[in-house]
Amino acid sequence: MLNIPAAHAQWLEKLDITLDYDFFSSHKESPYYSESAPDLLKPMRSNSLNLMLHPEVEMEEMPINWSGLTHLTFSTRRYHFQTISPQGFEASEWTAMCLSLLSLCPNLEHCDFQMPRLWTSSEPIQLTDNAITARIITLPNLRSLKISRISEVPLGFARRLDLPVLENLTLMCEYTDPEPREGSQSSLLEFVRRFGPGLLKLTLHYIDLTQQGLYECLQSLPNVVTLRLTGERGCSFAQHAELTAELLKKMNGNKKFCPKLQNLALRLGPRDDLTNAALMDFIIARRPAARLNSGQSSNATLRSLKIKLHETPGSKSGLKDDLALRRAEVEDLEGFVLAEEFVSRQRPSWETKAVDPDLNF
Repeated sequence: MLNIPAAHAQWLEKLDITLDYDFFSSHKESPYYSESAPDLLKPMRSNSLNLMLHPEVEMEEMPINWSGLTHLTFSTRRYHFQTISPQGFEASEWTAMCLSLLSLCPNLEHCDFQMPRLWTSSEPIQLTDNAITARIITLPNLRSLKISRISEVPLGFARRLDLPVLENLTLMCEYTDPEPREGSQSSLLEFVRRFGPGLLKLTLHYIDLTQQGLYECLQSLPNVVTLRLTGERGCSFAQHAELTAELLKKMNGNKKFCPKLQNLALRLGPRDDLTNAALMDFIIARRPAARLNSGQSSNATLRSLKIKLHETPGSKSGLKDDLALRRAEVEDLEGFVLAEEFVSRQRPSWETKAVDPDLNF
């Protein structure tokens, strides 16, 4: 299939290829590509590629027009690779592969990659310099980036990326991560500090952070318009960051966090403790009348709040009723969207269906 001339596939815009590289490894063989094979992904218009990586594959040898890619998704199998070393797939090897792959794709606009479970110690991994990882990778057109299992990304990775137009960032953690890391030891916080000032949209799975780390993240978003926060986690007893009334109050303090925020979506974890009263205070403080009275008329108006909560016995809506009772304090609710959804704790996350896509992340 990879030998098909590009001229015979003029309408091809997306190609997903999955090869069983573990099969090749076990047979001491490598996938074969003819040196004279034409590049299948030759069209100059937008195209996308989904890759499942393996460390024994030389990406440069694959017959792909890397510079023509605008959308790239890549990952590995969930487990580490025992064939590489007794310790499995090392973080440095995976990171070098990531950076090498990104360097091949200078015209990317959207990128989504997932770190493997590297079976490393609880100590944060520090990126070490070599011929590949010491370089700065510039992606001048990348507007959207999603990283899954961000806690497995070595410290220093964000500093190797130059993303001048990045505006949409998604950072997701493993649901059973170990103890959250302090600011200087958190890859998640490193990414937000580096790229936060330019972001318009951020999706943050904050269980990899301490409470102070979450404060620092929210303080690093002067231009964000849409913010999505999730505290979903597995069976963990670590002291992860939580969404609390105090946090919302800090966001509306004298040095307001996220001053341009218009859309907020919250998917609460089982330990998050937000009362209806705290949410109402947050909404009111972000509406036009409150901003004028406080002399903060230059700040944006909150236009939507969407929230997903864990269902408990007797749980019911109530937010809309509470907002109606305090309507006199808000004055102008025209165009404001308030949505809430309950999800059972007994239902696996992959079976839940969100009413709104903003709550299904």
